[in-house]
Amino acid sequence: MAGCNGLLSMKQAQLAKTIVAYTPTDKSFGSYKKLESLGFNVVINKESIDPLAFLKQINKPEEVMCFVGNTFPPPGLTKEIIENFDNLRSIAKYTIGYDDIDLDCLSSRGVILTNSPTESSWGGVAESTVAMILALLKKVRERHLAVTQNNWRSEDLLGTYLGSREDYEGITLGIIGLGRIGQRVAELFRPWKVKIIACDPYLADEVFLAAGVRRVALKDLLVQSDVISIHCTLTKETEHLLSHESFQLMKSHSILINTARGKIVDEEALSDALEKNCIASVALDVFEIEPLPRNSKLRKFSDRALFFPHMTAANTPSALSASIQMVTDSVLKIAKGELPDHIVNPEAIKLWQYKYQNQSIF
Repeated sequence: MAGCNGLLSMKQAQLAKTIVAYTPTDKSFGSYKKLESLGFNVVINKESIDPLAFLKQINKPEEVMCFVGNTFPPPGLTKEIIENFDNLRSIAKYTIGYDDIDLDCLSSRGVILTNSPTESSWGGVAESTVAMILALLKKVRERHLAVTQNNWRSEDLLGTYLGSREDYEGITLGIIGLGRIGQRVAELFRPWKVKIIACDPYLADEVFLAAGVRRVALKDLLVQSDVISIHCTLTKETEHLLSHESFQLMKSHSILINTARGKIVDEEALSDALEKNCIASVALDVFEIEPLPRNSKLRKFSDRALFFPHMTAANTPSALSASIQMVTDSVLKIAKGELPDHIVNPEAIKLWQYKYQNQSIF
């Protein structure tokens, strides 16, 4: 078996024609039948068993060319599993996130990872973010409960006016991560006359200008914002990006929204910040451990929090067909020795090209 940097022979590469659908997102199986008609051997996890367990029981891992599917459960797709598939060319995901995969190992082996940034997914997250912010600032839940408990029009039910007006400067929305979701959130709030600032060290100034957003450093964003919404990816750099020190900088009336990944926020620090009233409230769709453990300290602050079951992207009607086509196109390009669209790890391209470019399995 090849090591993490091992190269395969042309003969071995041509033998690898198996596609493993570890989570068969195409419930019609139409795309898998299409691939089979083109000469692929498609292995489908029809019983919906644990995807990692499914991969471990593949009989001939050396014949696997590509994985297709969604999210891997903890501990994710690790190096130990990846190394069992010597001739793996790519992993094509129907979803956007990829923190569930050992990306360093993939790249070191010249394995390309692609995702499917469908608007139904990232646009759905942005819309849900707006709903979370409005629910907290307008005290939607509290006002409903007040009526059911015969508490009529008390002052503690006053909502927050968002936009600027002649006698009021309005709130400041701080966006951490100005990718597709962050830009859509900014777009949705712009008509409200909300001041919008953002932090994203990986984007050019032109992106901020096009989004109508003022660029600031993370520290300044934490200090200035009334609402902070997280939309960056989880990486080694962003894990526990918001820590005890971060919450000390935030306004005591500020609210935090996290629809990105749970580990971007130190939940111990967040619980402490809520306990000490360093921030006012929080809305979370993601957690460090999912589902949220019964003994999580966050549960004691449920009256100041909105908890979602990691499904802000789940809306109807879903444009699932878009991601199915993206994955199918990716598989076909990979099989032909061509670079696909939506590559997550460009650092793998050079080695991938050395091993597979123009080497079609057909």
